[in-house]
Amino acid sequence: AGLPKIAAAFARGALSYSKVRAMTRIAEADNEDYLLMIAKHGTAHHVEKLVSGYRRAKRLQDPDCADGQYEGRELSHHYDDDGCLVVKARLPAEQGALVVKALEMAMEKDFADRDEDVSAETPDPDPVACRRADALAAIAETYLNDESSAGSTADRYQVVVHVYPKGTSSAETSGAHIENGPCVSAETSERIACDCCVTTIEEDE
Repeated sequence: AGLPKIAAAFARGALSYSKVRAMTRIAEADNEDYLLMIAKHGTAHHVEKLVSGYRRAKRLQDPDCADGQYEGRELSHHYDDDGCLVVKARLPAEQGALVVKALEMAMEKDFADRDEDVSAETPDPDPVACRRADALAAIAETYLNDESSAGSTADRYQVVVHVYPKGTSSAETSGAHIENGPCVSAETSERIACDCCVTTIEEDE
């Protein structure tokens, strides 16, 4: 009743039910003529797409929506079957932009460091997804090296790997594993130890 032009066009068969159904979700006196123009020259799919975008834009401008995004922020992680860490995050736009910017800066620095090392044979660049993973690790390392970060003990730098002597049952069944994490191969243990200080602690029963 509040949309006489749309109602009249529908009554005389100029508009399909699908177009009218979509338009009435957002139609007001101010935009009725515009919607009729879109419906006249476009398909029902065009009208649905326009309405969907309009409703999304209106929703994003709602302060309650912004509050809900902030309250719903989350990050979770778990170890996959192959031992890799899988990270999943949902962040508000402003926090997400901050994370993306930090990743881009870390990736740019990595490229700059490679360009400076002209004497080394530079392999083909890794895929972007791999470089993002390296950038995330670099960001974590930078944070841990910051003196203003919480905590002052060396524990925050340590990666603890439990290794069992050869010939023991634990070595055959469990192998080496990161503390509170998955099993790791001998190659992984060697890579962890190649560029850091190593403290060996022997544990008995």
